[in-house]
Amino acid sequence: MKTYPAPGGWRATRALRMGQALGAAGLAAPEVVAAARRGGAGLLVTRDVGGEDLLAAVARRCARLGEKRALLARLGAEVARLHRAGFVHGDLVPPNMRLVGERFVFLDNDRTRRSPLLVCLAGRRNLVQPNEMPYRTASGGLYDSGDYPALLEELLSKADYQRLIAERDRLRETGRLAGVGLALVVDPSGTNLGYIDLARTPEERAQGLGKSGCTESATLTMDPSGGVRLRIASAPQGQGHETVAAQIVADEL
Repeated sequence: MKTYPAPGGWRATRALRMGQALGAAGLAAPEVVAAARRGGAGLLVTRDVGGEDLLAAVARRCARLGEKRALLARLGAEVARLHRAGFVHGDLVPPNMRLVGERFVFLDNDRTRRSPLLVCLAGRRNLVQPNEMPYRTASGGLYDSGDYPALLEELLSKADYQRLIAERDRLRETGRLAGVGLALVVDPSGTNLGYIDLARTPEERAQGLGKSGCTESATLTMDPSGGVRLRIASAPQGQGHETVAAQIVADEL
């Protein structure tokens, strides 16, 4: 049994509808015994599906690596089947999945929804559009320009996204864990201080260097024996700054 305080009672009836829709699509969800709303609050009663908690099922197979991998592969395939059927769960954390025999059961479907706009399609819908520029964020930041939908399309084209999806599906059919992820972010190329300039107009930023983080220093010294030492102020996180800087110095000297 699950209760929904007002005004969230609508989630009880959504859980009922989505559970029925999942069942019709061949996916497993708890049988709803009762779903009710009153005064903005809601109540949902479902039958106990039994089975095993997902984390417990994985932990029980830790000593048997082959079984653990097989279980995770089946899990990935079931989530992929959920998405191919046009559903997004909305709260797909381990406690919301049960392993009942050989089937996975999706629990807490009050956030589940039909969504044909998955992955990159959902990303397109959420992007700031070119005709909305300049765009003022809720926190006061200002994006003065940009064509993010065109950038996404270029990314999908250059990455050959459909080929990647086909390769993902091929690997999953062999039992391997494979996925294709997209992340859409807007981030300054310098330090976090660059966020300060997001709240300033282009005219204000033109007055000086600002705090874009692009004013780092490099110091080159040479000892009497001809040895060269370069110190750079950046903090690499796997980008290979040291290799690039050393090559630049070698080319110049």
